[in-house]
Amino acid sequence: PQVRYVVDMTGKRHIIELGATEARDYGVGDNTFEFSVEGIDLEGIKTTWLNNVGLLQVVLISGGEEVFQVNMVTQVKKMGDGQLLRTVLSPLE
Repeated sequence: PQVRYVVDMTGKRHIIELGATEARDYGVGDNTFEFSVEGIDLEGIKTTWLNNVGLLQVVLISGGEEVFQVNMVTQVKKMGDGQLLRTVLSPLE
């Protein structure tokens, strides 16, 4: 799967490619994968845009085409110490 973070403001949309897992065949039934990044490159994105709602996307690719996408809404808020706290909401709840 490919993983990306989308910052979407009125008239402006920034898609940040976070990376991907190695290609493999996923059979019928339950499947899992693990993915992590050290950080997110936010160059070119205004700090005020980050203190908002975003979208974490996991995209399954087959034959070079997107075949399925899971979207998880993320809520970002600024904490008292200035750090940004990102909460990912489960699409299954």
